[in-house]
Amino acid sequence: MLKFFACLFMLIDHIGFTFFPGALWIRAIGRLAFPIFAWYIAIGFGRTRNQWRYLLRLLIFGLISQLPFALLFHNATFQEPSSFIEGTNVLFTFVFALLAMMLLQESLNKPVHQRILYWIGAVGVAYAAEICKTDYGFYGVLFVLMFYLVKHRGLQVLFAVLLTGVFILLMPMHPIQILSVLAIPFTMIPWSEKKNLTAKDSWPEKKDLPAKDFWPEKKDLTARGTWSEKKDLRAKDFWPYKTKRLVFYAFYPVHILLLWIVTMLS
Repeated sequence: MLKFFACLFMLIDHIGFTFFPGALWIRAIGRLAFPIFAWYIAIGFGRTRNQWRYLLRLLIFGLISQLPFALLFHNATFQEPSSFIEGTNVLFTFVFALLAMMLLQESLNKPVHQRILYWIGAVGVAYAAEICKTDYGFYGVLFVLMFYLVKHRGLQVLFAVLLTGVFILLMPMHPIQILSVLAIPFTMIPWSEKKNLTAKDSWPEKKDLPAKDFWPEKKDLTARGTWSEKKDLRAKDFWPYKTKRLVFYAFYPVHILLLWIVTMLS
């Protein structure tokens, strides 16, 4: 349900950008989308069984999304191929965020001097997002890292306000971006899509999930019951999840492409 609201906020924002650029109230609603997606990225990083596969999936959909993104938001033309990389979409921001989180995770249990190097590397990765002109850039990566590093919900709101305020003052960022902080309370609600979640602990760790609610360990599979055999996985736990994930990933490039087509026809 929360992902649905995030997609809805994003759609409203992009409709406002495309057809009602002067209507700030529409763009204000859209500010709620990015923090929710950033929260999902941070949570997904901790829950995924394969972080590199997670990163690859974001990268693939980022590449797919870049064409419609450049056409709609940067007025790219096929006569000027370089115009398609004047700015890159938010999925690339999340790719950089995943790389930064990997570095921070790798720094655990390292000596202090090595840990400092990993943290400097994570900041460097975040700055690389700015250099590559990803959507939200340096700020976007730091926002994901804030969710990854800060677990207390109240502190998340505080750090989000400070982070956004600093970027509004130092970077060419519209003051309306401060409204993005209002999205954080949405992540505190125990949405029905995850019945085991509470407002306190939000997303549970893998160890807190019953086997039937998560992915089966390989050791629980017999020689006959391999990963390739769908019958050994509960269909209602596996395929709907995969399908929903694909739908949410595909929504990003598809809705942008449709908006661009409408602008071309109007």
